[in-house]
Amino acid sequence: MKHIPFAALPPAERLAVIAALQRSGLAAARVCVSKLHPDGAPPQAMVSAPGWFRSYEDGEGWIAAMERDLAGRGTAAADAP
Repeated sequence: MKHIPFAALPPAERLAVIAALQRSGLAAARVCVSKLHPDGAPPQAMVSAPGWFRSYEDGEGWIAAMERDLAGRGTAAADAP
């Protein structure tokens, strides 16, 4: 299994994640994003914030799905600095 930390993601993907977090009102410093490429299984994007966790199948659309899920949290604005 290969673990890819946020800092090692492609620059355009990092910027897209940060922009989605900003639109959701969640401070990027309060979120952990990484990817897992397990042997024999689809790659996953893993996202966690205090009291919240999701994984998404890696590929086009996972950032939009994350943003929709964060918008549904209802507490994202309270987590902003």
